[in-house]
Amino acid sequence: MSAKSFLFYSLVIVSLLSVSYLRFGNLGHSNFIIDETTVMSPIRDKVNVFAKEFVLAQNKGPLQFWLAAAVSPFISDPYYELPFRIPFAIFNVMAVVMLYFYLVNVSGNKLASLLGAALFGVNGFIVAFGRIVQYQSLNLLFTISALFFLELYARKKVLKFALFGTLAYCFSFLAHWDALLFLPLVGFYLVKGTSIKRLVLIFGLALVVLLPFIMPFVANLVNRPDFVAYISSRVGFTNLQPFERVEYYRFYSELHNPFFFTATFMVFTVLSVLVIRKRLVYFLWYVGTLGVFLFFVKRSGTHLYNVLLPFAVVVALVLAQVLAKLPKVVSAVLTAFLVTGIGVLWYQSYVLFVDVSREYPWEREKLFGLERYETVKYSHENLKNNILGFPINRRWREVGELVRNYSIPEGTAFGYHTNEVTSIANYYVGLEPELSEHAFVIAVKHPYNFVNDTRFSYIEDKELLQRFKNAKGDTVSSVYVVEKLK
Repeated sequence: MSAKSFLFYSLVIVSLLSVSYLRFGNLGHSNFIIDETTVMSPIRDKVNVFAKEFVLAQNKGPLQFWLAAAVSPFISDPYYELPFRIPFAIFNVMAVVMLYFYLVNVSGNKLASLLGAALFGVNGFIVAFGRIVQYQSLNLLFTISALFFLELYARKKVLKFALFGTLAYCFSFLAHWDALLFLPLVGFYLVKGTSIKRLVLIFGLALVVLLPFIMPFVANLVNRPDFVAYISSRVGFTNLQPFERVEYYRFYSELHNPFFFTATFMVFTVLSVLVIRKRLVYFLWYVGTLGVFLFFVKRSGTHLYNVLLPFAVVVALVLAQVLAKLPKVVSAVLTAFLVTGIGVLWYQSYVLFVDVSREYPWEREKLFGLERYETVKYSHENLKNNILGFPINRRWREVGELVRNYSIPEGTAFGYHTNEVTSIANYYVGLEPELSEHAFVIAVKHPYNFVNDTRFSYIEDKELLQRFKNAKGDTVSSVYVVEKLK
C-alpha cells in the first residue's frame, strides 16, 4: 500500500470513528425530549402502532414508531432512553457512510467525497438527529440510499439498481414527507436511465409499496381540518422577505452550529457556480432546495436539514474540481486545512452534544475556553422550540418512578404542577396536569421552556418528597406533594 493510500484510509477510519462517537458518546445521558415523547408515548402505552387507525391518525409516516416498536419487546422499561436511541444513531451513521459512496459516484473523487461526507457528518443538525428517537435519521438513510442506487441506474442502466432505489425512496416517504424535496433529482435519474417499459415497472413497484399507505392516509388527511391547518401554517408563500428568512435560518443553524459553519456554508454556496457547466443538475437541485425554503416554507423548524444533503453534494463537486486543478503541494496544503477545519467543527459538536459538563443552550459554552467563541444567551424569548439532542438530564426517570410509586389513597385523584413542558412530564409521571385538588409539584432546573421559576409561590403547604441531584451535586429537580390545594 502506498503512503498516499495509507493516509487516505487512515482518514476514512478516523472519520468513521469520529462521526460515530458524536452519536454514541453519552447517548443515554439526557431524558427524552418533547419530540421523542411523541414517538415513545404509544410505545409506553403498548398501542398497536401498526394498526391502520393509528397510522392514519399521524401527520407523517409511521416508520419512526415502527422502529421504536421493534425495540420495545427487548426492553421492559420504556423510560430507559439509551436502547431506543441506539437504532436511530446507527441509521444516522449509516446515512453518512452511504453519503460518502454516493458522493464518490457523483464526483469521481474519493478525497473530495470523504471531506463532503465528513462535513455533513459533523454538522450539529445531523449530530442532533442522530441522538434522538425521531424520523430524521431514517429519512436521511433511505433518501441517500435511493439517490445512490438511482444514480447507478442512470449511469449503468441496470434494472436492479432502479428497483433498489425506488424501494428505498418509498421507505423515505414512510419516514416523512420531506422525501418530496428530493423528487426532482429522483425523477431526473429515472428518466435519464430508463425506457417507457422500465418506467412502468418502477412506477408499479412504487405503487405496490406506497399505495396501501398513501391512498387511505391522504384521503384521511384531507378530511382532517387540523392537518389542513397544520400544513397551511408551514407551507405556502411566506410574508417574510428573503433576508428575514435567511436570518431566521441562520439563527436555528447557529443554535446547533454556533461558529464557523455559517461562513463555510456561504463560501461553498458562492463556489457552487463552479459546478454549473459540468454538473448543472446538482447546482439546480441545490439552488432549488434553497429557493423552496426561502419562498415556500413558512415554518421550517428543523426541516432545514434537508438543505444539507444537496450542500454536501456541492461541496464534493467543488472540491473535486479544485483539488484536481491545483499543484500537488498546494492540493495537500488545502486538504490539510480542510481536515483541520472539519476537526474544529467536530470539536464544536462534541462540546455541544457529547460533553455533559455544561448544559448548552441553557448555559453558555466557550469553545477552546476563548471569550471570542462564547455562545449567545438563549431564553424563552428567542428560543421557543426545536431544542434537539443536547445533553440535559433532569432525572425524570427517577422522578417518574417516585410519583408512580407514591401511595395515593384509594379514590383520590392526583394531578401535578411543573415548570417543565407538559409532554415530557406526562410521559414520565403518567398523570394529567393540574386536574385535581391533590397534586405533585415538580420543580425543574433549566426546563425546555426556559421557565426557571421553581418556587411555585401560588401553591401553599408543599411537602418535599425528594430532591434529585446531578453528578456535580446540583439539584436538578425537586418533587413536592400537596394533599389539598388551597
